[in-house]
Amino acid sequence: LDEAIPQCKWFGLKCNEDGYIVEINLRKNNLTGAELFGYLRFPQLTKLDLAGNELSGTVFNDILYYHRRLVHIDISDNHFSGEVDMTFPPSTLHVNY
Repeated sequence: LDEAIPQCKWFGLKCNEDGYIVEINLRKNNLTGAELFGYLRFPQLTKLDLAGNELSGTVFNDILYYHRRLVHIDISDNHFSGEVDMTFPPSTLHVNY
């Protein structure tokens, strides 16, 4: 990641008028690795789409704790393991995992 480029200009990210990241759309981008969710801390996030990658590991229950505004979450077609007990906030309208 090039820190000289503002986050709002990074591929797959969309920001609101205040400069907060509100969407992450990295569907089918050949992402690999584990423990990704430990790094997601975007309080204004409304859409998270990481479907169709090669992500693995555990989905942390606290992803929803930090992202109470999520309306759309799609993390399907990856290689996650373990069980997840997620309670979705009322704002969430679409879930696919």
